[in-house]
Amino acid sequence: MGVLKRFEVWVLLALVAGGLFFVFTQQGSRDGALQPGKEEKPEEKTGGPSSATISPLKLQSIVIERDGDHAVLDLAVRYENQSSGPLDLRPPESRLLAAEGEEIPEFILPFAPSPVVPADSEAEVSLQFWLPVSRLEGSLELDVAGDRLLVKSPAPFPTDTLKQGERLTFDSPDWDR
Repeated sequence: MGVLKRFEVWVLLALVAGGLFFVFTQQGSRDGALQPGKEEKPEEKTGGPSSATISPLKLQSIVIERDGDHAVLDLAVRYENQSSGPLDLRPPESRLLAAEGEEIPEFILPFAPSPVVPADSEAEVSLQFWLPVSRLEGSLELDVAGDRLLVKSPAPFPTDTLKQGERLTFDSPDWDR
């Protein structure tokens, strides 16, 4: 067979074999399984009395941009992941809830990386949501893995003053212009 005598074919086969080896040897570290020597201890997970008063979820900034009769809400939050595995903050782990308890859908950017907080660490992530402008009348609350954070106070926001494509930035749930 003349194909196996070509140098390029052997290089290609070596690259494919190396890629397959890499994929199959790294599979166990991405699925959230416990690593050897990193056993989960119940006392670390529950924490002491001080861990109940300090929220692992902190609001950094809020950016809102109008797009027709909807708005894109970009939340920069800092989250402390106390678990032994990485936490992907896409739904259902993170949800934006309106005052009536209705879940606001996430805003999907096709090539944006997933907001992931590595195990036993703290990181700032960006979460985007797509909501009707009418939802800015009431309160908005972010729920991340059971921890809740007020994003917008119940006070109505004057949506008629928010122009098409205009971006407003806030650093607290009180959205004062």
